[in-house]
Amino acid sequence: MTSLPKRKQNLAWRKIEDEVVIIDLDKGRQFHELNDSGSRIWELCDGETSVDDIASALTEDFELDLPEAHKEVTEFITYLTEKDLLT
Repeated sequence: MTSLPKRKQNLAWRKIEDEVVIIDLDKGRQFHELNDSGSRIWELCDGETSVDDIASALTEDFELDLPEAHKEVTEFITYLTEKDLLT
C-alpha cells in the first residue's frame, strides 16, 4: 500500500505521554483516545508518509516484524478512515 494517509482538518489533538487524544470538532466534540502504537501511526499520518513507511517505523519503534506491522497499520488506518479522522 502506497497511499499517503492524512489527518482530517478541524480535529483537536494532543499527545499526553505516549498516547494521543483526539477531539472531532465537526462531530459534536467526539472524543478518541489512542494507545501508544495507534498514537505513533496517527502522528505519521501527515499526508507525506506512506503506509509502507509507517509500517517500517513501527518495526523500529515496537520491535514488530514488517508483515505484522503492515497488517497493524493497514487495519488501524482503515479504522481511522471509518471514524472519518483521515482524508
